[in-house]
Amino acid sequence: MIEWLDDLFPGNVTLHSPKLHFWNKRYAFLKHIDTSRVCLMLNWDAGVNNVVLESMHRAIIFTSCAESPRYQEVRELAKRYPSIPILWLADLNPYDYSLPANVTFVPYRHWYIRLEMFQECFQGQVTRVKDKAHKYKFSSLSYFRRPGRAVVTAALYTHARSNSLFTWRNLDNDPTGTQAELIETFRNHRLFRDLDWNFFDQEFLMADDIIVNKMQTDDVNFNVRDSMLDISPPSFQQALININNETDTFGWLDNGIERYNRPGPFLTEKTWKTLITGCALLNAGQPGTMKFLKEEYNLPLDYSYDTSYDLEIKDFDRFAGLISTIQNIEQYSLQDLVDANIDTCQRTQDLVLDPDYLQSIRNFNLAQDEKIIELIAKWI
Repeated sequence: MIEWLDDLFPGNVTLHSPKLHFWNKRYAFLKHIDTSRVCLMLNWDAGVNNVVLESMHRAIIFTSCAESPRYQEVRELAKRYPSIPILWLADLNPYDYSLPANVTFVPYRHWYIRLEMFQECFQGQVTRVKDKAHKYKFSSLSYFRRPGRAVVTAALYTHARSNSLFTWRNLDNDPTGTQAELIETFRNHRLFRDLDWNFFDQEFLMADDIIVNKMQTDDVNFNVRDSMLDISPPSFQQALININNETDTFGWLDNGIERYNRPGPFLTEKTWKTLITGCALLNAGQPGTMKFLKEEYNLPLDYSYDTSYDLEIKDFDRFAGLISTIQNIEQYSLQDLVDANIDTCQRTQDLVLDPDYLQSIRNFNLAQDEKIIELIAKWI
């Protein structure tokens, strides 16, 4: 288990990096191309300003998956080297993001690697959804402060407090103050200003409409490293619906120069833990997450409640739709919701725990490998 955390998504890997072996196992095409003539930038998160191609390089392979895919870096790299073809491998939909002519996007599955980790670490140890004793309709976990998580917490605090188990740790890991500014923008927006924000300056775990733990960080043995692999909290074991509170929640971007739907969705263990534990999913991540999981990962996420809000690319409107969905779900009893969704939860849980399902995803990549090998052969 520790090996997984030490090696999960090794970043900024080049041809001579000691952790190239991780990607050799997952990028079969590397064995069939002349890597001496290709600049490898695997799971790249180090910027591109200091990247200098060697004279023998005739192409670049750029991938990114551990952090929100670095699509802007792809474009910057392409502008620096306009005569060099760049192959961008990412597990997302690029939507309408404008790419230079020397960039070729090829879809390539990466998000499943976290699921691979969970299968290896917890096979046979996961409580099956029909063996759970559901106590809550909703659960939500928040560690670092982010605008989406703040809105979700405010929505549950306002509309579903007695039927939810949720945390707000109020930790700030952003020295630039950007996240705090974004949260204030949401709080002051007409769609969210009427929510009850009295929780905001506290740290708490709320269950049964009672703050049961002040969650002072000095008193709680908790860190991000441990939480990545923890599927045992009551939030996954006692709640029917988990709100995933993904790392990246933004869709539409309008900076006055460009307007586009940001490539996505970016998926982490936050989403996979929801599904592997048999919870129903409410997405609080980038737009189109549910559609992507259904169409690209073939997951049967057909719940009794409306998830159409997830297709709204404008962030304020999407989160307003999520709040409306929470309010609508609140109209039904917990037992009615369990009865209406338990079979979908079981089908999804069975699928993501099945080793054959992982192999089907790997097979998709193997088919993509053929395209990659042909492209690289043509370029070099």
